[in-house]
Amino acid sequence: AKIPEAAVSCADAHGLPLFELPWDMRLGEVTRKIGEQLMAEQSQRKNLQGFVKKLFFSARQPAEDFFDAALLGHTKLPLQKQVMTVDFPQWDKALDDKERLRLEGLCQEFLAAIPAPPLFTWNGNELLFLLPMLDSAAKKMPEQLRTALEHALATVVYIGLGGVFDQLA
Repeated sequence: AKIPEAAVSCADAHGLPLFELPWDMRLGEVTRKIGEQLMAEQSQRKNLQGFVKKLFFSARQPAEDFFDAALLGHTKLPLQKQVMTVDFPQWDKALDDKERLRLEGLCQEFLAAIPAPPLFTWNGNELLFLLPMLDSAAKKMPEQLRTALEHALATVVYIGLGGVFDQLA
């Protein structure tokens, strides 16, 4: 059976996912698998954020190869990197997980243009990103991100972009 075009149009108009399953597949099983995958991704994201936080704030010198292997498996970090901070100075209360996820999502939309996936962590209400060196086309991204965040959140946002470095230490 084919999904009626009216249902597809309605789902598209409202930004809702629409999928069809064979009759012999149980929706409860599919939902459970999706939930397990989301939980695994959330756990991995939190572990990665903790590791990045240790990188930024540990007094010890990180071993570049260990860092690469622990975080990215067989993918190497870009040779030249930059740190970007996103700060919300008018927010004096600690953000909850829902607020943090919303902010991460807003930032990720802009960071999707960067070739390598950015790594990030939270430090209070400040987001810290480890980015590959921004090329000339991406140099406008921090200002565009600041403008978009200020518009979406109706608050002041500060963004700092550090110099280029090739050693994590």
